[in-house]
This record gives sequence, C-alpha cells and structure tokens, in this order.
Amino acid sequence: ISFKRLTFLIGPEAQEIFFKASDDVLSQNEVYDFMQPVFGSGIVYDATKKNRQVQFQTMANGLRTSRLKAYIKKIEEETRLYLKQHWTGESGTVDLLTCLSELTILTASRCLHGEDVRTHIFKEVQELYHDLDHGLTPVTVFWPNAPTEAHKKRNKAREEMVQLFSKVIKERR
Repeated sequence: ISFKRLTFLIGPEAQEIFFKASDDVLSQNEVYDFMQPVFGSGIVYDATKKNRQVQFQTMANGLRTSRLKAYIKKIEEETRLYLKQHWTGESGTVDLLTCLSELTILTASRCLHGEDVRTHIFKEVQELYHDLDHGLTPVTVFWPNAPTEAHKKRNKAREEMVQLFSKVIKERR
C-alpha cells in the first residue's frame, strides 16, 4: 500500500465529484491499471483515452435498447433451462452467488458472445471466466502481478481466452 495513494470518498457529495470528474481530473487508467492483466495490453483501461472511447462505443453497441429487448427471450430460455437442470426438487439449499454467477455467464455468453460460443465452447468459456474473476483479489489492486496462484490462473485463463476467441473470430470470417 505504501506505493499507492488512496483516497476515500465518504458520502454522496464526495462520491458525486468522483463520478462526474473528467479524465483530466481523475484518470481511469490510473485507477484501473490493476485490470491490465485481465483485459490485456492496450485494452480498455490500458488504452489511450481515444482508443478506450472507441472500445467503449463498440461494447455499448451490444447494450443498446433494441439489442437488450432482443436478449429478453434468450435470457428467459437460458434461465428456464438452468432452473430445470439445477433446481430439480421442491425445496433445498443452493449457493445463490454460485448459481447467479453461472446464470450470468450463460446468458452473457448467449446474448453477447453468440450462439456458437454458448453451444460449442461454453464450458471452456465458463471455466476461463471463473479463473479471470478469481484472479481479482484485494492484493491485485495493489500488486496486480504478485506471484500468487490466483494471478497465475488468471494469466493462463487470459491467454487461453485470447486463443479461444481468436479461433471463434477466424471461423466467423
């Protein structure tokens, strides 16, 4: 922590400044630099402001209102299938965080990555997302490349994710 400057914003008035500040005042790159090992070099918060804006615009296209409306049926189908497969009894106990995480990956894969990813390589994608997600620990914020087991798995998952989606992109062309 000694090499990172931390600022705590307490209360709505203080937080408003944070959320409304421009990149000239509060740099997203500096705040989120710990995410570089997850996204990769030159991607999102490691990109220049101009490139980041282009990347965000590309991502935003998948989240437009018209697209979101088209996802409703897919999300409903995915949810019903998940419940049918995993919640078979009248009652019981589940790990809600795990179940909702799985369902989120299922619906995101189907809606945002495409039917081909959801149908053919979902299990691999799910496992890779799991390792990427678990590679973000409190230590990561202060030491993104600490030699921890979680970081090693995260880095391996990112490499595999790049290979996997490079193949998907190639096949779609």
